[in-house]
Amino acid sequence: MSTFNESLPEKTEAEDFRRQQTAFCILTLFALAMLLLLHILFESVLGEPSILVIALLGLSFSLKFVELLWLLRRRQGLTERAAKIESAISIAFIFALSALLAYLTNRDDSPYFVLLAIPILQCAYHFNLFPTVLTIVFADGMILFWLWHYFGLHPPARGTEYLEGSMISVIYGLMGSLVWYLVNQLKNNHVKLTTSLIALRATREQLIREEKLAAVGRLASGIAHEIRNPVAMISSSLTTACETGLGKAEREEMFSIAARQARRLEALTADFLTYARPSVPQRSLVLVNELLSYIVDVTKMHAARRDITVSSDLASEMPVEVDASQLEGALLNLALNSIDAMP
Repeated sequence: MSTFNESLPEKTEAEDFRRQQTAFCILTLFALAMLLLLHILFESVLGEPSILVIALLGLSFSLKFVELLWLLRRRQGLTERAAKIESAISIAFIFALSALLAYLTNRDDSPYFVLLAIPILQCAYHFNLFPTVLTIVFADGMILFWLWHYFGLHPPARGTEYLEGSMISVIYGLMGSLVWYLVNQLKNNHVKLTTSLIALRATREQLIREEKLAAVGRLASGIAHEIRNPVAMISSSLTTACETGLGKAEREEMFSIAARQARRLEALTADFLTYARPSVPQRSLVLVNELLSYIVDVTKMHAARRDITVSSDLASEMPVEVDASQLEGALLNLALNSIDAMP
């Protein structure tokens, strides 16, 4: 049980990492497809996409699709280390792809810088604050550096483009910081929830152990109660049979009672051994008067030792369909307990 409880969170985290990477991969594929489509639809504004741009986008799409298939086939999920390595490779790939596409399209407002939002999100999900801030700074620096480089080759510089680039940089910074904060809060809550779950499981196991001990105690008490009366009757019968001055018929009756109670004791032992699978009552037609007469005869000796008289007043025969052994045990326990409770 403990091995299962410890391995379950690890399997869940590995599956979570795989799902996250799969989502980022699908997001990148969608972004690449939409950027190519927008470039074609707004050809009059962005210019006709060159063969190199289309080839680069197609190659990037194919590589990401292969990565997606690889992630979907990893049924065992991803470890945290594997997820971070895969994220780092993906982040470097998107940065390089954005720079190449900006260079090939050669525009001051390259639409392909929108891809830089994906590595910022990936870094916020899988790394701590410092790498996330570093990624945001690098993405913002790439946008501003490109404007500086472009206007250095195509003067004069336009302040509106710098303002637009600065606004995008601010948005990327806010987005990355906010996502990292929310993800970090979720991780902390997840740790607290996991700790509470472990404590709850430990408490549950402790309660189960205590309940088992309590059940054993109740079983022992039940065994002692059920066995005490037959043992007492066997002891009384044998003691009476050994007394002097007792006739042969009376002695044989005492031995018969002792033997019958011994058989009942044996049956009780078998019942306790199979208490987890209680048997169905073995019903048969029983004459209640005969059973009650036997109970009276058995309890007379035990009662006489305490100066108690047992008498019976039985009605006419009453045949009933019951389990004779269980009914005899119930009536005998009731009679003996009554005698023991009397002053």
